[in-house]
Amino acid sequence: MAQFGQDQTFAAAAESANQCGVVMINKTTVAIAGNTFAPALAALKSAGFAVTVASSNGAGEVQLLQAENSAYRLIAEDALQLLGLAKLVEVRGNSWLPEDSEVEEFLRLMGNSAR
Repeated sequence: MAQFGQDQTFAAAAESANQCGVVMINKTTVAIAGNTFAPALAALKSAGFAVTVASSNGAGEVQLLQAENSAYRLIAEDALQLLGLAKLVEVRGNSWLPEDSEVEEFLRLMGNSAR
């Protein structure tokens, strides 16, 4: 799979994707980048989560963030991961743990096989 550097333009990325057989059809592409963390934090807040620092190192650098509402406390390394966890519990509720078939499907997707 093609890897795209930060200095590569969208047009160049689209051309590379087309060369890899990926068809791009009028879709907005959103990728993890520095400009997605603030909107992720805003989305968490609008979904009713209070976001705080869960831990930091001695130098004052944030190590973990926590998002909490009346039902859940979510902990992750950044706002995007927190937003993913929030969506997970929104969709699956207290049944967020994976079924065996879901683990197998994930391992297949990632190129691993269950042993």
